[in-house]
Amino acid sequence: MYQRTGQFAGKIDLSKTLRLLEALGNPHQRLRVVHVAGTNGKGSVSHALASMLTASGKRTALYTSPHYVDYRERIRIDGEKVSEQYVIDFVAQYEALIKEIDASFFEFTVAMAFAYFAEQEVDFAVIEVGMGGRLDSTNVVNPLLSVITNIGFDHTEVLGDTLPKIAAEKAGIIKANRPVMIGEYQRETWSVFRKKAFQENAPIYLAEDVIDLKQSASTTLVFDIDHPFSLSTRKLDLRGPFGLLNLRTALAAYQVLAKAERGNANQPTTSATALLSKLSMVASALTKMSKLSGYRGRFFTLSQNPTVLADAGHNADAWKVIGPEIANQTKGALHVVCGFVSGKSPLPFFAAFPQNTSFYLGDMSIPRNRPVAETLSLLESAYQPSTFDSIAAAFEAARAAAKADDLLFVGGSTFVVGELFDHLNLG
Repeated sequence: MYQRTGQFAGKIDLSKTLRLLEALGNPHQRLRVVHVAGTNGKGSVSHALASMLTASGKRTALYTSPHYVDYRERIRIDGEKVSEQYVIDFVAQYEALIKEIDASFFEFTVAMAFAYFAEQEVDFAVIEVGMGGRLDSTNVVNPLLSVITNIGFDHTEVLGDTLPKIAAEKAGIIKANRPVMIGEYQRETWSVFRKKAFQENAPIYLAEDVIDLKQSASTTLVFDIDHPFSLSTRKLDLRGPFGLLNLRTALAAYQVLAKAERGNANQPTTSATALLSKLSMVASALTKMSKLSGYRGRFFTLSQNPTVLADAGHNADAWKVIGPEIANQTKGALHVVCGFVSGKSPLPFFAAFPQNTSFYLGDMSIPRNRPVAETLSLLESAYQPSTFDSIAAAFEAARAAAKADDLLFVGGSTFVVGELFDHLNLG
């Protein structure tokens, strides 16, 4: 189970997923999919797309990973988690087959999600890639649209140690004659995507070319999606330093999807009209993503006085932007609760925050946890965090120390945020 143990549990192959799906009647072939990959932002973009589709009246499935507290967070329709009974029944019915195939946790979870979505006859399924793209278990679909948010250094032991190598893996979700949306132009990777799109005869779009974003005031954004409309940044659920980038990617993908639908002779012409009409409904969806898709964990405010923020950013590219953004948001002292998984250096995380930050380092209750003692040895004398045997204990110590005008930030890993949610009964 990669979520808990890391690369040694990862199975980079599609054959077992395909065998499971064949036994299930190939439910993935009955789904109209938007497939989303990327190093950072793919979860936020997936949730935003699902929220907009749900708000436009489409029954919309959403598959994401990992989960924070409840396994069922991964499999949703219009924001509602799959029932416990469905999971129990599915595992009971197919346990022998899962063992016979020796399917991994992720493989049978993907198969379960596709089976559930097909049974529920959803209009769209927004599917987030787990890791990479080319050999990810989700890459058995033939999507209406592929989306690649951006490329950064993460899972390099599996995906490669250069941006072009990582981009080549993520470009594996680009399919023949199906459009692909690239969320962010990066000089090192653009040619990789262009080449793959040319090979597949896939129309390729860049988000900044599709959506004209203009910031008319400090809190107002104007987007041109067929015609201009405005959004108040204060009300959006997509917050933080990556919020606007993810928002533009999601809106651009939404527009390209609508145009692809309009050109699909097998769909009634009203389908595209429904997608692109009522822009106020789309805008409203971006202010209530937590309800429409279960979105949380990104610049998520848990309480005030002191302000408590959580963000699940889990790699150096995310940390170097999150740290300064967090520091700019506090008038008082900054308290940071953190923990780390093995295989990722914690140094970029600590370096992203001001020198006067108070750090509270805790152990997580998963096998992938990098023990506090090991983290301290990597930090040497550069940083001196207070140490705790759990994220809950670290959080409570930070909360006790924080004054009303301070800011308490929790991050470093998806699992740190998950353990905080569990501690606060926010499952």
